[in-house]
Formats: sequence, C-alpha cells, structure tokens
Amino acid sequence: MEEALMRWALLAVSFVFAAAFAYQGYYIIVSLLKKQPVFGPGKEHTYGVLIAARNEENVIGQLIGSLRAQDYPSDKIRVFVVADNCTDGTADAARRAGAIVYERFDRIRVGKGYALDELLGAMLGTSGKREDLRTEGFGGEDAAEKAARAAAACDGFFIFDADNLLDPQYVREMDKAFSAGFRVVTSYRNSKNYGDNWISAGYGLMFLREARYMNQARMELGTSCAVSGTGYLIAKEILIAQGGWPQHLLTEDIQFTVEQILKGERIGYCPKAVFYDEQPTDFKVSFHQRMRWSKGMLQVLRVHGGELLRRVITMRDFASYDILIFLMQTVGMYVGCLLGILSAVRLFLTMGWGMLFCREVLEMAGRSVLSGYLGLLVIGGVTLITEWKQIHTTAGRKIGYLLLFPIYTATYIPITVAATFGRVTWKPIPHKAVAARSATRAEL
Repeated sequence: MEEALMRWALLAVSFVFAAAFAYQGYYIIVSLLKKQPVFGPGKEHTYGVLIAARNEENVIGQLIGSLRAQDYPSDKIRVFVVADNCTDGTADAARRAGAIVYERFDRIRVGKGYALDELLGAMLGTSGKREDLRTEGFGGEDAAEKAARAAAACDGFFIFDADNLLDPQYVREMDKAFSAGFRVVTSYRNSKNYGDNWISAGYGLMFLREARYMNQARMELGTSCAVSGTGYLIAKEILIAQGGWPQHLLTEDIQFTVEQILKGERIGYCPKAVFYDEQPTDFKVSFHQRMRWSKGMLQVLRVHGGELLRRVITMRDFASYDILIFLMQTVGMYVGCLLGILSAVRLFLTMGWGMLFCREVLEMAGRSVLSGYLGLLVIGGVTLITEWKQIHTTAGRKIGYLLLFPIYTATYIPITVAATFGRVTWKPIPHKAVAARSATRAEL
C-alpha cells in the first residue's frame, strides 16, 4: 500500500510540473513559426557601460576594445569599470584601454551587486556617501567629477562581465530596441569557447535556448523577457528610481527581473544584438557557479514568490506566472529527487540488495533514465539545429557535445540538493580566454 502511494505521489508531482511547464512547448512553436522582432531606426542615445571586474586583467582590455570598435558614435559610449577587490592589474588595464575606473576594497559586502551599487552611487549620487566614495574610488576629485559628468550625459547603462565580447553592431541594434520604448532590453548570448569541452558546450546550448526559445517567444507574445547575468541595457531613470543597484541576492539578475515584472515593466529582447561570453570548462568551478544560481533562485523565490503568486491570481499576469515557474524549477527538481530517494529507500527496505537485480526495478529505472535523456536530447537538438550557424566549433563537436547535453543538465540534480542544504557564497569565476581564442561574429 505504501509503495503504491509513493508511486502515485511521484506521478502526481510529475504531472503537476509537466502541466506547469507545458507553455514552454508553445514557446518553441512560436519561435519556430514567427520571425524575429524588427525595430525601427535608433535615435543614437548616449550610453554608459558598467563592468564589474575582479582580477580580470587578461580579458577586460578585449571587451573595451570591442566597445571601441562599435559601429556607433564613439563619443556616445562611456565605459565605467569597478575594479572590485582586485589583486592584479585589472584597474590599470582598464585605464589603458580608455575606461573610467573606480576601485573598491570591501571584504564584507562581496559580490557583483554590491560592486555595481557602489559604482552607481559614486556616479549618480544614489548613495548617501557619494562624495567620499567618488573621491576615494576614482582616485581624486578631478577624476570623480569627470565620472559624474560622463554619467550624467547617459540615457541608459549596459551591464557586461569583463570576459564578454560584442558584435560590431551590438550597441546600434540595442539602441533600436531602446528607442522603441523598452526601458530594459536583453540580447542574444553566444559563447566564445563553446567547443572547449562538454561543460562549456552545455552552458552555451542552455544560453542559446534561453535567447531563441524563451526570450524571443516572450517578445512575440507581448509578455516580459528576462535578463541573464550580463548583456543587457537599463534606462538611467530606472537605476535612479531604485537607488542604484539594491539587488544583493546571489542571483542579482533574476532578482532585478522579478522586481521589474512586479512593477509592471516589460523587458524587451533584441535578437540582432549579439555578444559572446566565456563559459567555465572546469567542473568544480561550474558546480560552484550553478550551485550559487540554484541557491539564488531559492532566495528570490522566498523573497518575492508570494508577491508573484498574488499577481498571478489577482491580475492574471502571465509574465509573473512565467518567472514564478522559472523559479519553481529548482523546487520541483528537489521534490522530485526527494520522492525518488524515498521510493528507492522503500524498495531497499522491502527487498534489500535484491532490488539491484530485480528485473522490474531495473526496467523501471531504465525507462526513467532513457525518457529523461531523450527529452533533454530533443530540447538540445532543436536548439542546435536552428542555431547551428551561430555555434562556432566543428560539426563533430557540435554533435558530440549534444549527446552529452542531457548529462550536463542532469548534474543540476546534485547541485540543487547541495544548494538547498549547503552554505553558498559569491566567488569570482576565473577567465582565461585570450584574443586568439575569442572572436566576434564578424571575425568568424
């Protein structure tokens, strides 16, 4: 009787989450059948670029170089770097490349969100300690005033990670979406090092799917998109209104997205604005990064889950439902794992080690693993086929790493469990890619 109840519980959980995520299948259909959104001509706004960097002297000059190489008026792009607790030459490398650099040293308020908040506070006056921060961080009153004047002329601010590279048309394309009225715009995230190994390929395929089959569909259906870590644009008035960057949870990007949706803001997506991101290749580094993502999603769900649910019920707001389901996937994975473990324990208590040789048990486990593998293979395969030309590696590696994509995704199971029970802190991700291994679309 208890075994039957456990089986029904597993089926019920599977059905509930399958029903909740079913709309994402419709997203795929919309993305395949609809053309990419097209924006009118841009107005050539003035933009600031915010880069939070920690020990990134090897790559930050490449990003600033790709900003200087934009097909856009150079006097309308101002680059601001916050060298955050750096112990290398990041600040000097950024200055040599032409950026306005703010240096901070704070071992307590650690993380990208705190670094951005202090930088914006120094430039825009969103911090109560504006004068002290500006004078100390920018290396003197003259430098501080230069930064404040440069920031005052900006209409919006891009946020990038130091390892990113931009297509030469990136800013111009984003300007078109910004000029169309979107006050927050995200873009097409590609990978500099997709072909390095199965880990970098797993990241790359995941981000390509997010761009093509999530954000593009959201744009077509008139709902809100979501920003993801890097490669997005925010109107200055939004940053001033929220007092800088108050999002300090482990996933500050998701927190920002949720808070904008709760305010009724519609985040846009510009598919022709392409940037390239370096992905981890070391499993330990990847494990910790994705553990932080999982923990951060749980934090955002705890803080804003109730508000999102109320908005779904009272206002029938689909954007709130969409982001709520996204946050719930960590919980769903955890519940499914827990029920699976309980079921396995129940079988062991009933059958002992004989369960390992029971044909019925082995067939059931085999079917579950095979169906999960094939499902993820289809999801990854659809993305690979449609984005084939955007993935810069050999055909053999594309296909080979696709076969490993379900395994990459399955590693989220132990990651989610570890994030639920473990203590997670922000740690920098090392970036080693150099210009010879990194190229924009125009160069490939």
